[in-house]
Amino acid sequence: MKWRELNIVGDPFFASAPVCTTVTLDIEATPEQVWEVLAADDAVVSWSPLVTAASWAGERGVGAVRTVAIAKVLSVQERFYRWDENSRMTFAATRTTGPGIRAFAEDYVLTEQVGSTRLDWTVAIDVPAPLRAAGRPVSAGLGAAVRQLAKGLHHKVVG
Repeated sequence: MKWRELNIVGDPFFASAPVCTTVTLDIEATPEQVWEVLAADDAVVSWSPLVTAASWAGERGVGAVRTVAIAKVLSVQERFYRWDENSRMTFAATRTTGPGIRAFAEDYVLTEQVGSTRLDWTVAIDVPAPLRAAGRPVSAGLGAAVRQLAKGLHHKVVG
């Protein structure tokens, strides 16, 4: 498995990425309960059938690195640059084993509601120009994938 370095991005990327989607989900749980699932050892693996492995390096928090394997086909290494306990976490992918991605980042924002937690989950990707030309299909595919992941997360949190 050969790693490819990605462009390292920060918050401005969410406004400028060629492909970006935000899914908002209300989860009948406290922010602490949602956070526990997002930051768990088995985060993503336990709520997505496509993610086959995830491992953390270092302490959870700013600078934490997580490697995620997707369908045993490709892996992505993520470095967290924001970690606000029970309210927000953000990472930028630093490298991947798959082709076609130049930059990738995710931002999870938890807002306490009466009787629930609102999750705003934003995913942004930069892809090569030929894929960018596909525009809507790429964006629609990303949106569908994030909505499916959000459903899995919701099920993991509330059962």
